[in-house]
Amino acid sequence: MKPILGLFGRSQFNSGWRAAFVALALLSLAVSSANAQDVQLSAEQKQKMKAFAANTRSGTESQRDALKSAREELGAVYSSYKLDEARASKAIDRIGKAQQQLLGVHLSNQVKIRQILTKDQFNTFQQMMSKKMHGPGPERAFFREDEAFELGAIWRIKDSLKLTPDQEKRVAAVLRPGNNMKNMQDMKRATEQLNQLYSSFNLDAAAARKLIGDIHRDQLALTRNAHSRQQTIRSILTQDQFAALRQEIIKRMGERREHRRPSPEL
Repeated sequence: MKPILGLFGRSQFNSGWRAAFVALALLSLAVSSANAQDVQLSAEQKQKMKAFAANTRSGTESQRDALKSAREELGAVYSSYKLDEARASKAIDRIGKAQQQLLGVHLSNQVKIRQILTKDQFNTFQQMMSKKMHGPGPERAFFREDEAFELGAIWRIKDSLKLTPDQEKRVAAVLRPGNNMKNMQDMKRATEQLNQLYSSFNLDAAAARKLIGDIHRDQLALTRNAHSRQQTIRSILTQDQFAALRQEIIKRMGERREHRRPSPEL
């Protein structure tokens, strides 16, 4: 069975989502005659966009695979009651490096596309992208949903866990989403500012790099906060209570996957 994430290691910030989407959008733009006609690409530009999209996809997938691997490694650490701190530290470092690389890929994409497209073409491309990107962007934080999910798991079986009143109070304090609110708000604000920079053809790369640094600091803070919660939850629960909680989360994760599974066609 794969390691359980969330309380046991799920990511706080999907930093690679936008970079991956850009790669796919660029590829679509390069190979689709309809899209190429909308942006009015020359034959030379189409060739450049094809090469650019292929390179971007390759680089992005490599970093996303590295990020996924590091998160799975951290999830494996968190599946045990006794934490392997050295192993966790290495995984956290790998997560931070991959997140930073993905943010850097996104900036490189933005610089490169302005070297291929004219201002008018870029503005048309931005309009196409804005129509496609109606779902959650990189500012979407997943841990808030997970915290509520995991807290619900504890509350659902708190009687069988036989939590003492003191344990209940301490667990609620550990899993309270407000503990990360400042980092989330700062990261959301910086991401919105970064997206605003990326929407202009005249990109201020220095300002973008500064915002990327701010975003990455909040990413690291959220990951480290999550690790601190891992340490604290083990100081509250006994090993038997922790094992029972993990089994409940495994059960609830299965129920949630089943609920989200599309219905078969009739």
